[in-house]
Amino acid sequence: MTGKPAGKKLLLGMMLYLMLCFFFPSEGKGIWYSSWGGETGWWWYKEAVKKEKVKKVEKEKQQIKEVKKTNKEEWKPEKSLEKYTYEELLTMPVDEFRKLLNYYRDLAVSNPTEKNVYYYYNLVDVARKKALLFMAQTMNVMHKYPALYVGKDVPVINPGIKKEFALKRQEERKYASQIGDEFGLVLFIKPGCPYCEVQKEIMRYFLSKGIPVKIVNIMEHPEAVTKFAIEEVPTIILVYKETGNYLPVAVGVTSINELERQIATAAGYLKGEKEIGSSWLYDFQKGTTLDPYTPPPLWRKEKKEVKER
Repeated sequence: MTGKPAGKKLLLGMMLYLMLCFFFPSEGKGIWYSSWGGETGWWWYKEAVKKEKVKKVEKEKQQIKEVKKTNKEEWKPEKSLEKYTYEELLTMPVDEFRKLLNYYRDLAVSNPTEKNVYYYYNLVDVARKKALLFMAQTMNVMHKYPALYVGKDVPVINPGIKKEFALKRQEERKYASQIGDEFGLVLFIKPGCPYCEVQKEIMRYFLSKGIPVKIVNIMEHPEAVTKFAIEEVPTIILVYKETGNYLPVAVGVTSINELERQIATAAGYLKGEKEIGSSWLYDFQKGTTLDPYTPPPLWRKEKKEVKER
């Protein structure tokens, strides 16, 4: 009987020893951890997160190194400024000259010694003279090839400005007086809108010229708001009767002159007589520098000789 308790103790001791060996092997890791490759045990995710953080830190360090490397490799001129000839600077490509100018500008601002500032303003003077040469050649080209000169089509002196205005008004009134059979105007209003009443009075002029004008109260016809995308009142649209297509020509109180101008622009486009790029173009401006469908002289059949000088 006395041997049984000792046997039990021995058995329990052996079981405890086996359990310790099983769960805590000599490597210091549990069987669950070690038997599945080292990174899939109970705390595998901690190791994964740690590795991810290390990768992120390394990546950030690399990016910082690249930025520092770029900053160290800032552009510098191949020789000092006094070693450039004036002719070399005058014909230097724009990108290269800009780098040179910016380099000496930054140098003068960061370290404003007499020499640095003197060098910088010498380059500024070169830049100014390069611009003068460009303008001089521009005047020569414009005189030789007047088709490129916008100034002939956009007058800047009072007599020319007055004549241009008169030609525009003449064409606008012509369009407005001829569209009655093909077009109609729709004025959208709503009760309580003081400007709507003002616009209604203005629209009497177009009625007197034989242009149909329909007045639509958006409170009584809410479907019109959706159909014509009306967001503000008063709003006026021009409708081409043949197709039902329309274009907005005014939002807010608009004068007779402005409405005639917008009608002349929109009517030609709705009828297909004017392309989108020239819908705003007046007839007397067709074929000029303002016409996007008129090519420059280089792409026309008749060409003048262009000399290198």
